Amino acid sequence: KNKVIQYTRNTFNYTELRENLFDFDISLESKMYKVDFIKNNNIKLFEDYQYGEYVFFYKSLLSADRICYISDSIFEDNSLNIMPAFTTDLSLCDYVKISEKIIEVFKDYGEFNKYKRLLYNKSFDFLINYYYRIDEDYKEKYFNNMKNMFVDILKNITLGNDYIKTLNYHNRKLFEQILISENIYVFELLRKTYLDRINYDNLVNKNTCLKSYLNEKVIE
Repeated sequence: KNKVIQYTRNTFNYTELRENLFDFDISLESKMYKVDFIKNNNIKLFEDYQYGEYVFFYKSLLSADRICYISDSIFEDNSLNIMPAFTTDLSLCDYVKISEKIIEVFKDYGEFNKYKRLLYNKSFDFLINYYYRIDEDYKEKYFNNMKNMFVDILKNITLGNDYIKTLNYHNRKLFEQILISENIYVFELLRKTYLDRINYDNLVNKNTCLKSYLNEKVIE
């Protein structure tokens, strides 16, 4: 709410959201859509996979000339809560496919190049967050789906180079670690080793600065 409070008095569209474009609640029950708008833009719920509301939301977002944010609740009814509160089961694996569909939506609307840095990094963040959220019984399957998606990206040299260059440093390292890991055990071991090394380097740097500071005090 804090990010869109500036829009409460006026209507707006997605072009005004800038870096906040991917920070909105995507759930269906938190919004109202004009029926003619949905029909005229041929916006349909992507029902083949879980999280199809993500595709629905971004299609409607990019199609809308006017959006109005209302901070007050219009009505409340818990029986209308049609989305799972916090899923950790196998359905999370569907997000790998959904993330590809969201990218296709931006390409279809001619907005991919403009938003690809945000799009790639936000999508990658979701992929990793869901990996750590999914139940241990399904983690291997999720990891394999995610890794296969990244391998498919690299098969296209142009797309692969563009994807790697667009990821921020943190995500690029995660991307590399996923690709070279045979399974989740190797990935998590590699991840722990990498983070331990960062912590070690930070500690060394702090000690070096502290030693320099103490030496200066002794000289004084």
